[in-house]
Amino acid sequence: MAADVCSTNSGRLFITDRVSNLRFLVYTGSDLCVVPRRHVPGRKERTSYDLFAANGTPISTYGWHTLTLNLGLRRDFTWRFVVDDVQFPVIGVDLLANFNLLVDCRNNRILDGVTSLSTPAQFPEHKDNWEQHTGGRSLFRVPGSVIGQNKLICD
Repeated sequence: MAADVCSTNSGRLFITDRVSNLRFLVYTGSDLCVVPRRHVPGRKERTSYDLFAANGTPISTYGWHTLTLNLGLRRDFTWRFVVDDVQFPVIGVDLLANFNLLVDCRNNRILDGVTSLSTPAQFPEHKDNWEQHTGGRSLFRVPGSVIGQNKLICD
């Protein structure tokens, strides 16, 4: 059994892009990075590519949008995000793994495994309305993938 060492009450951490000032949920339970449709310029039509919540509910998507993030780690991170009707942007394990970024829950920071630099993470503003912000969908996955329950596990 993993010990809960996250010093936040919720176990969720956010990090802010220093250029756009957008707050991203850093979520190791998400296979993919997701950006809200309202943050993407132009009209986005629904695609045939669906994501699925942990309970199997399909989640509509509206294409892809490439973002370049400045997380205060002395290098930029350019990545393709799935466009969805989420409340706030999500950084998933696809970006974390690709850029060797490590989630350090004990010290509430993101550690760059390439440069050994770290940047502090922030806590959620309202821990009680997580389900409200995500519409009850707190986990995203690609069809056919297997992942755990709707919570961030910090070990």
